Amino acid sequence: MRASRHAIARGGGIPFQDGPVPPGFVKLDQFLKFQGLAATGGEAKLRIQRGDVRVNGVIETRRGRQLAPGDAVGIDGRELLVMPGPPSR
Repeated sequence: MRASRHAIARGGGIPFQDGPVPPGFVKLDQFLKFQGLAATGGEAKLRIQRGDVRVNGVIETRRGRQLAPGDAVGIDGRELLVMPGPPSR
């Protein structure tokens, strides 16, 4: 996971890290796997269902939640900002 920016998250004092995603929308469970925050889809599903994950500061329990560039995903005391990835060819 690359950390190209170390700004402080909104009010929480938690460092932001950029999380680039493929073009278009991406599901929350896919984002966790893509960013290396879950080793498997099953782990991502469990962490989401347990309420371990926040999207834009709100606990999210839907693994199919569509993320868009600009959304903030919080897990394990950090927050990742969903960033657009390189355009597809």
